[in-house]
Amino acid sequence: MRFTNQKIENMQNVLTAVGNKEIDNPVLALKIARNNYNLTQVLNPVLKVKNDILRKYGEKDEKGKIVMDEDGRIRITDIPGYNTEITTLMNTETDVNVERFSEEEFKKMADAYKMEVEKVRGIVPEAEVKKDLAVNKAIDFIKQHGGKKIKFMAIIAAPKGVERLMEAHPDIQLYVGCKDRCLNENAYICPGLGDAGDRIFGTK
Repeated sequence: MRFTNQKIENMQNVLTAVGNKEIDNPVLALKIARNNYNLTQVLNPVLKVKNDILRKYGEKDEKGKIVMDEDGRIRITDIPGYNTEITTLMNTETDVNVERFSEEEFKKMADAYKMEVEKVRGIVPEAEVKKDLAVNKAIDFIKQHGGKKIKFMAIIAAPKGVERLMEAHPDIQLYVGCKDRCLNENAYICPGLGDAGDRIFGTK
């Protein structure tokens, strides 16, 4: 079969998660393991090229070595160039040998995964809470898949955003570093911190 590298990576992530659960059918467990192995073999050279791209665009010291911050993160010096090469790599199609799962096998895997999700306390991080509340979709998704005891954490929030979030999800725990006074005409939190994305990724 032929899939994009992104699709293969997504499938491998899912099969790794499912393979770590208790599957009461040894034949299904073996099929999951075989497929996961085949996907991993295909992804090994993709990971190598990913690392090459990271080294190409990562910030380097005077000796040409990649510089990491105290959290182990690498600053990208040319974000558009990096994104273009990563997107091209992940959209490239690759042949991979995978065994198809039956509908009944899919159901067993989904049941095993859902049982594990129900034990997990969901933590949803977000830089800012404004008024559009895109985070609602993330919380809805977690709940739809059985997640419980959800905690939402934000760096900064507008009062209206907090109000709407708690109206939609009164059962979650909310943690906010700072609640500022309002939103301006550009939907920026005032006084706020500017564009959170720009600050996090260094684009401005």
